[in-house]
Amino acid sequence: MRITALLSESAIRDHCKDLTIAEVKDRKTPLLLRYKADRTGSWLLELNREGKTTRPKIGDWPLVSVAGAKKQLEGLLLAVAQNETAKLTAFFNIAELSQWYIEREQRNASISKKYKTTSLSLVTKHILPRLGAFSVGKLDKGLVDEHLVQSMMEEGYKPSTIRQVYAQLKRILQQGADSAVIQSTALAGVPFKNFHKSKIKPKPSAIRPYQLRDVIEQIKQADRLPRLFALCLLCFGTRKTETSLIEYGWFDTSDKPRLILPTQVTKTDDELVIPCSEFVMREVALFRKAQGSNCRYLFANARGEPVGESTTDNWVKSVSGGKWSAHDLRKLATDCWIEAGVDYLVVQRLLNHALRGVDQAYMHSHLESRKREALEQWHNKIERLINSDTIPTRNNFDKWL
Repeated sequence: MRITALLSESAIRDHCKDLTIAEVKDRKTPLLLRYKADRTGSWLLELNREGKTTRPKIGDWPLVSVAGAKKQLEGLLLAVAQNETAKLTAFFNIAELSQWYIEREQRNASISKKYKTTSLSLVTKHILPRLGAFSVGKLDKGLVDEHLVQSMMEEGYKPSTIRQVYAQLKRILQQGADSAVIQSTALAGVPFKNFHKSKIKPKPSAIRPYQLRDVIEQIKQADRLPRLFALCLLCFGTRKTETSLIEYGWFDTSDKPRLILPTQVTKTDDELVIPCSEFVMREVALFRKAQGSNCRYLFANARGEPVGESTTDNWVKSVSGGKWSAHDLRKLATDCWIEAGVDYLVVQRLLNHALRGVDQAYMHSHLESRKREALEQWHNKIERLINSDTIPTRNNFDKWL
């Protein structure tokens, strides 16, 4: 059954209870609400054009309220008159859309706590203060350039930080479009390089290959847990979070031992297979013996759970004296591999970077043996430095380096 009424939220909810009512037409406007089986609704525009009645869908209720639909009606009718697609927007400004996005993201159990914290920080510290009041429909390249990019540059932010904020803004807009709460955005397909032409250089490492001996000395003098954590970062070249989540069950102790990081813990969502030397396996075995065989995780807290980021940060700081970070150890390992002549593609896979095309073929036929060769040489070098108590001189540099 179809009825005509003065549309309001209360009227829609009252009529919703009567299952015989299928549609409610607004008495004063072309707005029409058609109930679905679950008694939510679809917004339609009932239009008479050239003697024909059309009812294009323009949105959903209660995602878009009655007040929201009426507020956008003039723009919808203009779009229809110009033969453009007419769609309701659930959110009027960037602040509302960003809040919706953050709430949606916080409920997603598959997203890490660290990612959620970073995402929230980018929104609250940068996007909301600069763009929150702007209408979603009016946000374009010019507004973003003036109020976000140039504003942050004037305040002294690095281009890499601004790029990160812009990427977050695009994720918010894209999710809104994908979820049909906003129309397509003018920023779709607009890369950050349109705002910043210069190539963004990566942050240089705080430690260089020639400082490896000094780093090893710092690791040797550290307490048991920070020592092994820093040693794993250096030996494997893995990221901090990946390393902190290592489980004993991920070590393959066959004739060719290896550590297998599953997709759920890697940043790239690709499984990472890390060949392990006898030195590494011995270090892990001795640590487990001291730790107790019932622990699931290599780096566990008192409750038997993986340690948190603040703990690992404190460990690295205690080893380095605050002079370098966990990521600097990953960079150091990379630089040392390159200096040692390790093939570029092998380095990329040790870092778990994706390969494509011809590189994929190379990976299948050569990679695993080349990875093992590179890491065994690297681990042997670290072991020599750890076990050496002599001071290097010009005459025995080759034994050290």
